[in-house]
Parts: sequence; structure tokens; C-alpha cells
Amino acid sequence: MTLLHTQVLNPDGEQEGDRIAGLYTCDNCKWPSTAVGGVVARNVSTNGSHRGAGSYEWYPERASGKEFPEVPGHIASAADEAYRCRSFGALRAAVLMSRSVIEATCKERGIGKGNLMAKIDSLASQGDIRPIVRDAAHEVRFLGNDMAHGDFIDAIVQEEADEILELMSIFLDEVFQTPTRITNVRNARQAKKAAPSN
Repeated sequence: MTLLHTQVLNPDGEQEGDRIAGLYTCDNCKWPSTAVGGVVARNVSTNGSHRGAGSYEWYPERASGKEFPEVPGHIASAADEAYRCRSFGALRAAVLMSRSVIEATCKERGIGKGNLMAKIDSLASQGDIRPIVRDAAHEVRFLGNDMAHGDFIDAIVQEEADEILELMSIFLDEVFQTPTRITNVRNARQAKKAAPSN
């Protein structure tokens, strides 16, 4: 973790016993994290190390995404972001990003006109997804539409967000990952068949 800034959480200034917060970035993923620590020893500079604080808690507690290796980069990164939002507890954002991934996939497949319902149906009509996966995409759309149109009356619970993320993953697998795996297996089989035998 790389420390960017520390701040004593006392508006009257730094005193022994104050709590201290530190803003960090992960050296690996570059995402920000905040650490809030216990008592600060006297003469600990807020410009110095946060290690001067006793025990501390990290926010968010964890950040975890998901890789989609066979999915076009711009869509894969958005899907990964949806999972990261979930890991931060940003459930509405996770659902909204999942909906956006469905729409971006339709556009990637050349379906840019109409509302998302029509786009999903067109994707099924042209054979990119089976009816059951079409239904999964519509479930993502239903809940995502509430977020997209500012209908926040009903709270999103973790189980709902997890289900939406799973349906988004099934959709991406159907459109991109399974066809690519099948093509790779077919190409390997044909290459083996065409190779001269010793």
C-alpha cells in the first residue's frame, strides 16, 4: 500500500489519543483505500507514516473483481467494475453496471437501435443467446432499469445484487466465452488432424 495522505480526526489539532485516517492506494490494483487508526502517539506527524496509529480498520474491507478473459476489454472491465462495486457494498452501482454491460454487449454485436428490451430480444433472434439466457438478461434489465431511472424507493439487498451479477456472468459466458472456447477446441482438433504424423 502506498500512503497518499494522513489526517488527524480532530478539528482542534493533533493531540495524543486522537484517531488518524490515512488515504492509500493499492500497489497492485491502484484502487484507493482508507485506514482509520486508533490512538496517535504524541509528535506523530500527519504528513508521516500512518504506522504511528495503533490498530486500524480498512475501508473498504476488501476489493474483489472478476476476470472475463474472452470478453472484449471495454466490456470485461465494466463487468469487473460491477463486481468491485459489489465488494465495496455499492449494490445499486453493481446492478446498474451489470445492466450497462448487457447493453454494451448488444451494441458490440451490432444492435444499437431500440430500447434495451428490444436489443436483448434482437440478440436472441440473431442466435447469439438462447431463450433462457435472454430471460436472464431481461432480469438484469428489470432491476437495472430501476437504478437507471432513479427509482430508489426499494433498497437493493446483497442477495439481489449477487443474483444480478451471476446472471450478467452467464450472459457474458453465452455471448463471448463459450463460443471462443468451442472455436479454440475445434482449431486445436483440426490442427492436430492436419499435422503430419511421424
